[in-house]
Amino acid sequence: YLTFDRILEGAALREAVFALDNRMAAEEQYRIIDTYAETLQEMCFWALQQETAISLDAEALLQWQDRIAEFINALPGVTPSQDWEKAQQKSKDLSEAGLDAPLSQKVAALPYLGDFLPLFNLVEKTQSELHDVACAHRDLMEKLGVSRLRAAAAKVPLRDRWDRMALDALERDLSVTLFRLTKAVLQETDGNVERYLSRRRQKYRALNNLWQQVQGTEPVNFNPFMVIGRALADLL
Repeated sequence: YLTFDRILEGAALREAVFALDNRMAAEEQYRIIDTYAETLQEMCFWALQQETAISLDAEALLQWQDRIAEFINALPGVTPSQDWEKAQQKSKDLSEAGLDAPLSQKVAALPYLGDFLPLFNLVEKTQSELHDVACAHRDLMEKLGVSRLRAAAAKVPLRDRWDRMALDALERDLSVTLFRLTKAVLQETDGNVERYLSRRRQKYRALNNLWQQVQGTEPVNFNPFMVIGRALADLL
């Protein structure tokens, strides 16, 4: 956690955000800090899940910072246009509030940095370009309706800590499955999601049937989403 905080230059980010006292609402300041902390947690999860070696020496830290800069620079070409427009507006608002442009851009990109490690891992494993890997992942998420699935799961009432743990586990499992599917799409069909799914037409149809059963309902627990998650894994 502390290593990724150094890589992302968290001390400078926190100092800059809290320097905006009386110029930015306190709620917005803490929202930025919370988003940053969530990003660090995501990066730690993927580092442990993928057994990524993170060196502490200065040269290695600079290499990681260069990779993150490359990732942020690639976002405009691989992010759905509507989402990227919101991120750009966020960056503009932060700049107007007093953050310098590079830091504003980094803060606006925080929601995407959770995908940084698994995407770069796929770049290395598939010998593909970052742009191609990110596009395959984006296309897969859009085709499988992942955003709608997550939005529906987020509406399930959280009655106790077990429900919160179930939601976290669902999110983690879903993310791992999607990156495994992205790897399969890159290796089997050179990133062509349509062709990959057409070879699994029956399983893809079964997944859609399950999803249609959930739409229009208000699930009271995560059981339907666990079943859909298993159907997603069956596409591997």
